[in-house]
Amino acid sequence: MGRMKGNPPPEIRFSRKVIIRQENDCWDFDGFHDQGGYGKFRYNGRQIAASRAAYIFYIGPIPIGMCVLHVCDNPGCVNPSHLKIGTNLDNITDRNNKNRNAHPIGEKHPKAKLTDLMVKEIKMRVAFGDTHAKVAKEYMVSPACVDLIIEKRTWRHVK
Repeated sequence: MGRMKGNPPPEIRFSRKVIIRQENDCWDFDGFHDQGGYGKFRYNGRQIAASRAAYIFYIGPIPIGMCVLHVCDNPGCVNPSHLKIGTNLDNITDRNNKNRNAHPIGEKHPKAKLTDLMVKEIKMRVAFGDTHAKVAKEYMVSPACVDLIIEKRTWRHVK
């Protein structure tokens, strides 16, 4: 599907979504981001990572099967000097070497409403007789959330 008459080319659309502060700083992508903080951009009729779009527009084609890695570890960055080509194994090795878990748990999860300390307090309060409903209200979570904590179906890592 080609561009509609009057629509700017993708390079221009992309550049309008890039916030450049200083040349060597991260360049923020001011468009849609996924839950992991990675920018997304519509290119050639499909959605791709903004970092891949930046690489294509500012550096050149990405070899088939290769990944675009962030040197800066900022998933929203599209500064071409912060991007490099690597294999999927390079990407996984980099993630592991920097102790970045692909699936954060507990208070490290971006949507966590509780901290590990709060979960310990919840467990202790229930053990000493407070009702799930009372504890839930005070910690501003649902009674079902407290149930899952007590049943060790969530927050299992907190002893």
